Amino acid sequence: MAGGGVPHRTGLSDTLLIFKEHLLFTGGYENLADTVAQIKNRQKERKIVVEGHSEAQALAIVHAGADAVQVDKMTPEAFAACAHACRQVNPEVCMIAAGGINGANAAEYARAGADVLVSSWIYFAPPADVKAQIVP
Repeated sequence: MAGGGVPHRTGLSDTLLIFKEHLLFTGGYENLADTVAQIKNRQKERKIVVEGHSEAQALAIVHAGADAVQVDKMTPEAFAACAHACRQVNPEVCMIAAGGINGANAAEYARAGADVLVSSWIYFAPPADVKAQIVP
């Protein structure tokens, strides 16, 4: 957090994150618009984030009215194309890159148009060699 990062989610009450596994119980991406509408009607203060694994799924998520699309395991180039296509539908949609994001490629995903980077890499990274010096 000292470097400007913030926890992605601190609990299940932050946002409603819908994974493809959840959609097995609601009719899949084909019924996502109804699912999102029902959730928005019941949870008026919560943002709805839906995970997708392809540009087609991401577009379905945007058309369904979700607040954010969490795209999992795309290359930065594919993510850039996906983000562009999604923002053609809704310029305000939040685009989240997840899966395989690390210190070596985070800047590429940011340049590709990610509003949010999701990574657990920070928890496994080696410690930084930080030196503090007090001078008169």
